[in-house]
Amino acid sequence: MGFHLGLPISLYHNRADPSPLILILLHNPHHHSASAMDPAKGVMVMRSVLWRLNQLADAPGPMWESIYCSRKVAYGCGRHGQKVVEGITLFRSLPDHQDVTSSMTIRLSAEAIGIVKADLGLGSRSALQPQGFVQAASEGLLVLAVNFSVHNPSNRGYYLVYDSTDASLYMTPCLPTRLVCSYTPAPVPRRIDGGGSEPQLVLLAHPYRSCHPDDEDLLCLCTPAARSPGITDRLWDIKALCFPHLHLPGSFNVQVTFSFQGKVFWADLSRGLAYCELRAATNSAVQFDFINLPYGYEIHLDDLPEDGSMEPPEMDRTIGCIGGCIKFICIDRPRGRSGNWMLRFWTLDLGRKKWQAEEGLLWKELWEQIDFMGSARLWDVEPRYPVLMPDDTLCLVLEDMRHRRVWSPVDSVEVDRICRFDIFSKTPVWHGKVGHYSIWPVMLPGDFFTKCYPPSDPRKSQLLGRKRKLQSIVASGSCKAS
Repeated sequence: MGFHLGLPISLYHNRADPSPLILILLHNPHHHSASAMDPAKGVMVMRSVLWRLNQLADAPGPMWESIYCSRKVAYGCGRHGQKVVEGITLFRSLPDHQDVTSSMTIRLSAEAIGIVKADLGLGSRSALQPQGFVQAASEGLLVLAVNFSVHNPSNRGYYLVYDSTDASLYMTPCLPTRLVCSYTPAPVPRRIDGGGSEPQLVLLAHPYRSCHPDDEDLLCLCTPAARSPGITDRLWDIKALCFPHLHLPGSFNVQVTFSFQGKVFWADLSRGLAYCELRAATNSAVQFDFINLPYGYEIHLDDLPEDGSMEPPEMDRTIGCIGGCIKFICIDRPRGRSGNWMLRFWTLDLGRKKWQAEEGLLWKELWEQIDFMGSARLWDVEPRYPVLMPDDTLCLVLEDMRHRRVWSPVDSVEVDRICRFDIFSKTPVWHGKVGHYSIWPVMLPGDFFTKCYPPSDPRKSQLLGRKRKLQSIVASGSCKAS
């Protein structure tokens, strides 16, 4: 599920912040509920905007920790690109048991900042104007987009690709300036042969300053490990898209991206699913195809209210891979009948290009498994933002609507929660508090940044534990004082 440079990335996919401390409650043996939590199922909700990039030279503060990188490699980033990537440090905000929302940022060494300024033709006292986003996460890969000078038209920016399987960091330039991303600025991160193979970035694009409907759509592939580090003339492979029928609808707007069995998919959750088969691509072209959503679930412009207002489709819908197949999930909400809200499921028969409906699930059946929302009742909570996770679980944001109702008599209101359900047993396996999340956040497994950490020094671990305990005491004291 996936993002972009300089665009409202929060509308496209997967985003959020770092707080993977997991709430573990006591298990009630007479009631199977989310109080029997599996810490391994924890998630981080990662905010989309990189935090305070205008302070690239300054340490982010005590509530942040650096992310371990086993190696850093620059591909196609110029003569001094390797020195720049070696001077980059990734940070995430420290876990907070009050909120699983998290943030990321980067910092640069003095040498790296000097190189970037020189490349941009800036003097040593000139200030950079950086901008960065969390763009996409898939198959153990996380993509950040960074532009060190957003007002410089010659600066096309860079992708930073973090591979959680070996904690490596790659830096590659964004698309050539003659091209512009189409439908979504988020690249699709994938592994060429699945498993732990090298990453590849896939983008749809069109020529710069071209908006004619008959202009050629292009597929852009970047496979850093297939190139030699350092200077590379052709880092991106550019291929023409061949449509067997019509071109994509002009209003096609991507919210979800993923890869599956050698194919790459772009989903407009109000229209359908576009995809291409990369294994069948020639040197110059690749076949492109489109599958509509199930009958009755397409949303056309003519269906919108007269004022044009509509909730983003990702609030109630998602498409992704689970259990070795592609599924479309939609939360149906009959007006004023929360007891009849239904989670509906379809599985895609890709060979026949048909959706097969499956047995749905009443929201109240899931609600009966939940005992961590305090005094909230069924009609007080709305399930939102479904996201399919790589281990066949479904994440839902559970919005407590009481504090959104001005007439609500409730004085103390629970915060929103994020809950992870086993999609086959329909039972919750983990939950956590979530706040300040943007639309369509990136959700990462709780151990995404730590599973490849080197063996820790016991003395450093003790010092870190004391430091976090002191920070917690200071934070709780300041809360009481306020």
